[in-house]
Amino acid sequence: MKLARVALIAAAFVAAVAVCSSSAATGEANGQGRTALRIEIDGAIGPASAMQFEEALAVAAERNAEVFILQMNTPGGLVTSMREIIADILASPVPVIGYVAPAGGHAASAGTYILYATHVAAMAPGTNLGAATPIEMGGPMPSFPGDDKNNGPEAGKDPKNPPAGNAMIAKATNDAVALIRSLAE
Repeated sequence: MKLARVALIAAAFVAAVAVCSSSAATGEANGQGRTALRIEIDGAIGPASAMQFEEALAVAAERNAEVFILQMNTPGGLVTSMREIIADILASPVPVIGYVAPAGGHAASAGTYILYATHVAAMAPGTNLGAATPIEMGGPMPSFPGDDKNNGPEAGKDPKNPPAGNAMIAKATNDAVALIRSLAE
């Protein structure tokens, strides 16, 4: 039963891509009374792309689209914007198809997580996923009382006791791992 559902969704994707191949960045295509909408994110994931995605997905729902195609070529972006897009995908009444394109493109970092959240994921030839590790921005991490006890020569050898200054990084990484695991299930 699940295999039949996956096959049906894959067939819908192929049909949607064929119908939408010449549509604009947020284009609409009608074929045999069916509607597919597509949005393209080409660049970093940020507040503007999250808002644009949310608005386009709302239009797809209003028009009772069969599928919504998210075409991506992104180096990643902000965790907050990524989580907004993922929440929109997971709550969407319209199936979202993630498509990494054009050939040679990628969905790195936040793009990897977003692709995992879509109902169906596809990639053009020569594209890739990856490097999905949180990156620290904005200067050094603050220190907290007691951090100095983890600064000796043995610091960092026990993964349960990270060296001072890395506790926040470890928490961000663990949060990212938990998110990607939950999306993969």
